[in-house]
Amino acid sequence: MVLGNDFHVDYMLTGMDDEETGYELCKQLLDLLQSAGFSLRKWASNSKAILSQIPSELRDERSPSTDTYSYGVPNWSQEAVITRRAVASDAAKLFLPTYLPLGLLGPVVILAKIFIQSLWQTTSSWDEPLSVQQQQYWTEFRKSLEDISSISVPRWVSFAHNPILIEMHGFCDASERAYGACIYLRTVSIDGTISVRLMAAKSKVAPTGKSKKQTVLTLPRLELPSALLLAHLHHKIVESIELNTKPFFWTDSMIALCQIRSPPGRWKTFVVNRVSEIQRLTSGGTWVHVPGTENPADIISRGMSPAQLRETPTWWSGCQ
Repeated sequence: MVLGNDFHVDYMLTGMDDEETGYELCKQLLDLLQSAGFSLRKWASNSKAILSQIPSELRDERSPSTDTYSYGVPNWSQEAVITRRAVASDAAKLFLPTYLPLGLLGPVVILAKIFIQSLWQTTSSWDEPLSVQQQQYWTEFRKSLEDISSISVPRWVSFAHNPILIEMHGFCDASERAYGACIYLRTVSIDGTISVRLMAAKSKVAPTGKSKKQTVLTLPRLELPSALLLAHLHHKIVESIELNTKPFFWTDSMIALCQIRSPPGRWKTFVVNRVSEIQRLTSGGTWVHVPGTENPADIISRGMSPAQLRETPTWWSGCQ
């Protein structure tokens, strides 16, 4: 299960409920992959007991002392003049597995995606200096990322003690520039304590119509692709973890909600294809309307700086 579901490129991200099970998992993975000629390196864990059983040459010296996700500031290119090539090089560092697997920094990363898309709409060559405004934007964006190091996210999402109820809630939203989705786990403990934690998020830029394969979509039409993005994200999560719970899917678009709740055959091709896929991937769940002001997916569809994101509880804990 771990080998098939918990790898992102050549990075593994997983966890266990206790140290004994964790060590046994590490041993099995090491033996299994070694038998095929692969050696898993840079092992990191918040458990010193588990790490002590891993050969020293395979450990990562930067092993965490807490069970949280934290992020480092990338090393940016030092070129005096910013070009499209420099932006692409910088952005590639944001798209590394360090930042992407769960999409927790999605609202920050989408700002880079939107800017890169805008560069592709110009006629500038790879090494031609960007306009003064574009260079200033990218310089300020890189500086804003210094606040990433102050963001720390609990890895374990089920914080309620002895939960008697576990629910999965997914939200989707679209803006004129991008659309996104985010999923939360809500647990209720036996003493009534409620905990809501962000599990994963994903975003895409809106098509610009600048290529033959793209068509400009109006905001109401973009709401449906955002719902489809949520459906795919949910499907990927349930394939990765064993969670027997009925999911809830939230959108602030009454048009998209009407389309998803209706038989696909009544719509035109664009809607039919997407609604059919959404209904297939979210069967067993419930689609519900949420006011736009309470929709946390609005944050990822519009983007947000790290400093703002750090101080926005709606993103980390949903609308409760």
